[in-house]
Amino acid sequence: MRQVIRVRKQGTGARHLECYTQEGWAKMSARRYPVIIEQTGTGYSAYSPDVAGCAAVGDTQEETRRNFQDAMAAHFEGMREVGEPIPEPRTSVDYVEVAA
Repeated sequence: MRQVIRVRKQGTGARHLECYTQEGWAKMSARRYPVIIEQTGTGYSAYSPDVAGCAAVGDTQEETRRNFQDAMAAHFEGMREVGEPIPEPRTSVDYVEVAA
């Protein structure tokens, strides 16, 4: 089984090694979260109902989506560093049609 090893520097320059198997890394990166993108007075904002405390903004929907993906990656990295569990995606998304 192949391993991916990341070397990070933190704080005072102490080096930390993190080992992940290819399978574990793929599993970790394979989660799909719903994202809500709303138009605001100055552009767009995004959040996921499954990831408390994480949001992003942008001038366009696509920029906002990319910014939110980057924000979630940073948010999850911070959660890992302090030992918090990464939330599971639980929300389902669907649409209904109604006469308006």
